[in-house]
Amino acid sequence: MNARPGALLVLALLVRPVPAAAQAIVAGHAAVDVGSVPDAAIATAASLRLLVRRASVGGNISSGLDTLEGQNARYDRSLWDFQDRGNPGWQAKVDDFVAQAAIQASSFDVLTMKFCYIDPDASFTYYRDALLGLEATYPSKRFVWWTIPIETSGNTARQAFNDQVRSYAIANGKLLFDIADIECYNAAGLKRTDSSGRELMQPEWTSDGGHLSSAGAVRVARALWWLMAQIGGLTPTAGPLQLFTLAPCRIVDTRDPTGPWGAPALVAGGTRAFEIGGRCGVPADATAVTLNVTVTGATAAGSLTVYPGTGPTPGTDTVFFAAGRTRANNATIGLVDGVLSVADRQATGTVDLIVDVSGYFR
Repeated sequence: MNARPGALLVLALLVRPVPAAAQAIVAGHAAVDVGSVPDAAIATAASLRLLVRRASVGGNISSGLDTLEGQNARYDRSLWDFQDRGNPGWQAKVDDFVAQAAIQASSFDVLTMKFCYIDPDASFTYYRDALLGLEATYPSKRFVWWTIPIETSGNTARQAFNDQVRSYAIANGKLLFDIADIECYNAAGLKRTDSSGRELMQPEWTSDGGHLSSAGAVRVARALWWLMAQIGGLTPTAGPLQLFTLAPCRIVDTRDPTGPWGAPALVAGGTRAFEIGGRCGVPADATAVTLNVTVTGATAAGSLTVYPGTGPTPGTDTVFFAAGRTRANNATIGLVDGVLSVADRQATGTVDLIVDVSGYFR
């Protein structure tokens, strides 16, 4: 089967997840001087399609972005979509982001969600696992991690969450928008904390003790431009990656007892690894593949997670299904040493899996 270069030439920074050993990029209080960022870098940032799932403080930031654009046309945020998700609770916000990524990932280059200062009980583990799952499921996208916005009064649980996010992001080379750090420093660079060391929002950045004032909104918006400029200007580690299209080829079919990746069906709670590299025209050094994932013959409802390599299963679902129904979903999944895995999230029962490959990145 002959591969041909696709029309899409994708920068390496938009195709592969940040390696654990990579340098983290953190937008904190030192990143608000966006005026020093060159016009070319700002233009690149403006060309990136950004999705932010947000509530009221996110609306403040969006207003700050509009103010910046009104002051200087180079801050054109027309491709940055701040979608009002409301305040359904911290876990529902994470689940919403996972669900919306599945629906909208193809329309954006950079995706993120933010908690609100009313979410101090958020679970870092739940948040971490969801973002890691998204990074694995959508290797051609960039996901930005956030701290929780703060208030003029301290909160121990919120401080602990923010400290965990910072520690993990820095240790694992993540993109972090540290809004709490931005909010607790004043214009002179002095940090505000209480007697317990908990970060407090500077009065000059808030209108009511939690929401951003117009000055605070512009300050946070400036830091977001700085971060997007960093994302747009990262140096690829191995040159640009290219999409090669293939005639659709069936690479997995658990209904077929004679095929190389055939029977048996997947079993509830089980995981199977499939060596994709070297089959159906996918070279052994491919870094990601474009797939159509189909499930059929399910004896009970559930979902499947398709993810790179053979490591821990991420918390993101690739396709949901009901008993006796056939369902399909398209996905771009990274490969680790040519291998991807499929986890069956049914509570009971079995389901057949069909995977057709239509392209690869290298």
